[in-house]
Amino acid sequence: MLGQQNQVLAALLTELNWSPRTLGRRINRLYGVGTVAESTPYHWRDSGSVPRPPLPTYVASVLARELGRALSIDELWQGRGRAGISPAIVPRSHGHHATVVAGWRIGDSG
Repeated sequence: MLGQQNQVLAALLTELNWSPRTLGRRINRLYGVGTVAESTPYHWRDSGSVPRPPLPTYVASVLARELGRALSIDELWQGRGRAGISPAIVPRSHGHHATVVAGWRIGDSG
């Protein structure tokens, strides 16, 4: 809930031994410098704010890639994601991942 810590994001960052700033840096490394201010993920974690699209998908993609497992956008943002964003990010083998939106693969990286 807004104003309350996003416990899921906090737990995932702890699991990866990442600070929110590290998450911001990884997003910028993968999606381009300036995609997000490095301090912004602190707001997502600490106040429970949800970023505007496409950032919810970017965050889930970066985390899923590092964790090596699927990550539901609903799980990450606790059901508060906005309409039109993907339901899950699914890692693929060999370190690559694909973004999946309603069953359609819309992008690859790696």
